[in-house]
Parts: sequence; C-alpha cells; structure tokens
Amino acid sequence: MSIIYWPPLTHRWYTGKDATGNFDKDEWEKVWTGNTLLETGHFILNLFSKDRSGVSGVSGLDVEGVSSRFSCVAVYAGRVWYSGSDNKSMSDKIYFSRTVRNFKDFGQLYQEADPTSEEISDLVDTDGGDITVAGARGIKKLVPYGPDLLVMATNGIWQIRGVDGVFSPTAFAVTKLSETGILSPFSFVNVEGTPFWWSHTGIYTISRSEVSGEGQVQNITEPTIKTFWQNIGADQKLFARGIYDGQNKRIYWLYGSVDETIKFKYDRVLALDLKTQAFIPWELKNKESGHFIMSGYYYDGNNVSITEEEEVLVNDVVVTVSGAEVTVGEAAFFDNLTLPQLKLVVKKANDRVTFAEFSRSDFSDWGEKNYESYLVAGYDFLSGGATLKKNAPYVTTYFTQTETGFEANEAGDGYDVSNPSSCLMSTKWDFRSSYSTPRQVYRFKRNLVVDEAALSSFDSGYDIVATRNKVRGRGKALSIKFESEDNKDFEIIGWEVIGAVNSSL
Repeated sequence: MSIIYWPPLTHRWYTGKDATGNFDKDEWEKVWTGNTLLETGHFILNLFSKDRSGVSGVSGLDVEGVSSRFSCVAVYAGRVWYSGSDNKSMSDKIYFSRTVRNFKDFGQLYQEADPTSEEISDLVDTDGGDITVAGARGIKKLVPYGPDLLVMATNGIWQIRGVDGVFSPTAFAVTKLSETGILSPFSFVNVEGTPFWWSHTGIYTISRSEVSGEGQVQNITEPTIKTFWQNIGADQKLFARGIYDGQNKRIYWLYGSVDETIKFKYDRVLALDLKTQAFIPWELKNKESGHFIMSGYYYDGNNVSITEEEEVLVNDVVVTVSGAEVTVGEAAFFDNLTLPQLKLVVKKANDRVTFAEFSRSDFSDWGEKNYESYLVAGYDFLSGGATLKKNAPYVTTYFTQTETGFEANEAGDGYDVSNPSSCLMSTKWDFRSSYSTPRQVYRFKRNLVVDEAALSSFDSGYDIVATRNKVRGRGKALSIKFESEDNKDFEIIGWEVIGAVNSSL
C-alpha cells in the first residue's frame, strides 16, 4: 500500500502507533480496513449552524448555515425524533435524540462517547444519531405505529423497526412499505393507533400483516368512492384537514369546493363512519356575512373530579378516633359538564376568528340556509337477475321516532311538534336519469291529540315509525332515494322491498 500525503479516511487517526505510542510507518502499512469511511469528527456542531472555526480554533473555515428547520417531530422508543427539513443535505435524514432522561436530552442528537477516541468510541443503545432513508423525498410526518416508526414522505411510506420490536442505534432496519406517499400532514388522522391519510390516488390506511407483522398500506377509496374522490380538486386535496371524532367513531376531512382559490377555506366535508365503513359527503353553506370555516378540531369535553366522603364502619358501628369519625375519600369522575363534540374554527369578515359547532336543531347552516340530506340506495335487481322485469308493489320503511313533545306556534293559536321528522321517498327503474315525484313516507298511524298539561310528552304508542308505501312502474332494477324536508330530521333504520318477477322478458 502506497503512502499518500493525506491519510485515508478508512483509518483511525491512531492507526500505526507502536507500543511506545509513537507513529510507526511499518505498523501503518500493516493495517487494511477496506473502503468503509470511519467517523472523523471530534467536535459537537450546531446542526443548523456548523461553525468549525468556533469549536476547533482553526480560523478561516466557513460557517455552514441551514435556514430550513424540522417540520415534523415524534416521540418513539423513549426518544425524540426530528425530520422534514427542506435542506438538500438533510431532506432524507431522520434525527433521533439519546434515550430521554430529562429535557436536556431532547437536543442531544449524537452519541455520548467520542467516536474518534482511542479508548472508548463504541456506539451504545442509548445514544442519539441519525438515519438516512434512501430515496425519501419531502418527509411530512413521523408516526409511531406500535413497535415501529412510520416515515411518511410525498413519494412513499417507510418503516423503521428494531430487533424484536425494540429500536436501538446499533440494531434496526428500514423498509419501504409503499410507493404512494402522503400529500400533506394536514390530512393525517390517528384513529386510536391506526393512521389514515390522503394521497394523490386516494385515502390510505395501514394494517399489520398477520404473517410478518409488517405494515400493509391499503387504498380505501379505490373500491368505494373512486369517482367521487377523483372529482375533488388537486389543490383542495393538498390542503384537506382531518379530524377524528372519538365519540362517534368518525373521521371528518374538511376541504374546499373545486373552484375555491383560498387555500384553507372549507365548505365541504368527507366523513368516514368507522362503524359502518361508509363515506358520507357534506356541503357546508358559507354565512352570508362573509364568515367561512378555516379549520376544525375535536373537543374532548370537560372532566371534573369530585371527592365523596364515606364513613368507615365495623360491625355497623362508625369508627372514631379521639371522638372524630373516620372517613374515606373516594373520587368520582364526571364528564358531562361539556360534552365531546366537533368544533369548527371560523374566520369572520373582519379578519377575526371565532368558533362554531354542529348544534342547531332547525337543520339550517348558520340559521340562514337549509341543510339538505339524502340517501340513495344502489340498484336492486331483486330476484330473477338482470334480464327479467319485476315490479315492487310495496316498500316498507322504518324510522326512529324523533318527536319529543309540543310547543306553542308563533301565531299563538296552536301547537307545533318539537324536533319533527320527515322523509320523502322517490324511485326509478332501469337506470333512468331522474327519480319519480317524492312523497312522504314518515307517517303516524293515527292523529295525535295535544295534552296541554303534558307538552313535553309525545306518545304515539310506538318507538319506531313503520309505513308501507306503494311503488308504481316496473323494470329490471330498482333504485330508491330518501331525502329530507326543510328544517326537519329523519333517522332511517332500514327498508324492505317486496318484489315480484314477471314471467315475460
């Protein structure tokens, strides 16, 4: 091996020392370490302002400054993790602190031992450091996922995993789970440990393989609402914001209409009911005065602890000490002072911010515009397949009764029902472009008489409102549409179609 002026970076600085501690050329030439670069740094540098002159005392060295900062932070494996810098040299790196003992460890992104030390230079399991995620571009989110850490970038999803589920700087693996990444961190929602996010091609989630235990990325809009998803504008997808409602087990994604030019102006909601796995699209009417929704969050409600004192009894006799009764305090928790609910952040016309919630009982946005709701059933071929024609003499519908009582009307000459329901049903045969004329299907079996002495009572004799409704026409397939009436509720439970098959084609 030939000796050059500058020693190779594959050799430790103390390579070639003899027994007396002096450099020996013959000993140096005996060392062969391949082409793997070794640690050459002794000084601790500021990650965003590397002033080598300041720490080494060698003058004339330029300060290497980085203006971009971390955009995502996570706590995983007892450490604090950082990433998301736009700087070219840092864009594919994940930095992690040493195992946290106190807040001072949050910023120690390096190993404790001097890596150039002649005595102790080993990396240990509690050290900090960095991981290069090769190929990652635009890291937007770091997500602890059980024993793993998900690295979510615009061009893919990676998984960092330790040996036997325990991460350490000396033993870990980086695996790419998906070529499809995340559009922005705003759409990300953590549903009790399960991630959901928006990408260019759909809404994705992740589950674990029962065989390998690794994450498996799934597109949940591809088999369900692919066409609806494609009609959402590209810019609107980029700024969509996700909120998880833990009370009702629903995810709400706020986004703007396709022609909206303001980035964080929301007038659409795509809800995912996790209990039924159904997607529910909403349209929110903007207030005439210029108010509009700019964000939202889920409020957990207020919890209050009240301590109740109970006497200590022995054989039904109160225990006393020095004449004073002995009691035991028991904490009782109440969470119904302020109920959990979805909150909206609203930008007012005067550029101030206020808050709103879904609390109106008249089913109108801002008390100005009616809230329209509908349910469309897929085409039902009934029995007989897609060839024979059928008729459906009757459709039986079932609704939850919502009425709670009576209240005096505005004219003062009668009473109105409190929280009334109404549902209009229409049908169409054979994939026609329009439905039949809607008709009322929420009906009581008898007329109700108001008891002025009990206006808060509404006794129809039933908890479920069931009606049988005639359907005209015939065809190969039937579709049914249920829709609301202005300022009225409807809670449909289900319906049943009685169909008959015609013998002729």
